Amino acid sequence: MVQYEVRGNMVVITGCSKDESNLDLPDEIENKPVGKIEANTFNNMENITRLVVPGTCKVIGAYAFAACTNLEELILEEGVETIEDWAFISCNIKSISLPQSLRSVGNNAFLGNEIKT
Repeated sequence: MVQYEVRGNMVVITGCSKDESNLDLPDEIENKPVGKIEANTFNNMENITRLVVPGTCKVIGAYAFAACTNLEELILEEGVETIEDWAFISCNIKSISLPQSLRSVGNNAFLGNEIKT
């Protein structure tokens, strides 16, 4: 189950239950778009193996998925604009497709991954 806060006219993801492995984030909660994943939200959550970030989510915060060592599949839908510093450091991502909407990728956002494609 995803944990969140409503901030103004958008939802910010702040966590999830520890047993999540296939994390398909919703594009809206309480009739408001999911606009951001807070910094450090999923840090060290080793159960996550697959992640889908909806296009309504404009920002993936710093260290948001740092050290999710079993995260192999990452799907960023069209609409994601910013990946902050160290967001996916030390995961196990093998391949990624970056959306055309992406405007900014922070320092070392994907450091420590084995991305081949």
